[in-house]
Amino acid sequence: MRRILIVALLGFTLGGCDSGASQSTFRELALGPPSGFTRTDAQGTVVSVDAGDWQVSPLYSPASVVWVTVQPSFPNPVAPDGVITLILNVRSGAVVGGLTAVGYVERPGQLPDSFILDEVVDARGFVTFSIVPAQHPGFSQGAGLRRVVVFDGRGEPVTFGDVMIE
Repeated sequence: MRRILIVALLGFTLGGCDSGASQSTFRELALGPPSGFTRTDAQGTVVSVDAGDWQVSPLYSPASVVWVTVQPSFPNPVAPDGVITLILNVRSGAVVGGLTAVGYVERPGQLPDSFILDEVVDARGFVTFSIVPAQHPGFSQGAGLRRVVVFDGRGEPVTFGDVMIE
């Protein structure tokens, strides 16, 4: 009986380490430079997929207490004065501390600049972010790819993707 308990505890502990390592890898990807984007039309229909965009953190997978799914941002590409919509579905429970969408702009030889694009305090059910690049001049300055990362209240990335500003 003792041996079974030890094996069960060891399996639980190792599973937790794997989850932490997976989240660490996900965080590195989320905070990396933009590369490619999922092209969508104004109604949210996906035209072409970038496999690196809009993945969901291991912390919010279907096996988690709080499960999140994401619809890719639309429209993408977007004009600087357009509105980008990003919809998350918190399918069980609520995300503690809410959700914050942060935009990153790469600066050669420097740390990226970041901008809070939108925040949602009560993150349960369907959560919609409405992002207007022109409201964040540093984010929309010049055409190009921009990284958008959605963080939970603990500062962990929930999802991320790239937006093309034309």
